Amino acid sequence: MNLRSLANAATSRISPNTPVIWRQNMGTTQNMETGERSSNWQETAITGQVQALTSRDLHHIEGLNQQAYSRAVYLNGQAMGARRLAMKGGDLFIIAGQTWKVISVPENWPLNGWGKVIVTLRQAGDQHAD
Repeated sequence: MNLRSLANAATSRISPNTPVIWRQNMGTTQNMETGERSSNWQETAITGQVQALTSRDLHHIEGLNQQAYSRAVYLNGQAMGARRLAMKGGDLFIIAGQTWKVISVPENWPLNGWGKVIVTLRQAGDQHAD
């Protein structure tokens, strides 16, 4: 049962869903001659419920030593943060023309098809993959 769909019916009346471009990080490739690495992305247009962080979320990111403009995004999908062993940086979301990076996945329900991620706003010059 997708509880997000049930809850979204009520929450979207107060806070409408937001169109989002989900840029899934598919890993990096390295040019053997120059040593330069580039990220590979898969883009998908979705809608998500963008909300302020709860006090529990704030406490969680405080432990990650994150000092940034942050939001929670509920989505039908499984976005990911950085995965060092897989050599993949965190997924990105483009929301209203701004780029947000997934820093944490506090709720991941793959069998139910939804998840909650915490994202932080990226600075204009912040272009590295992880």
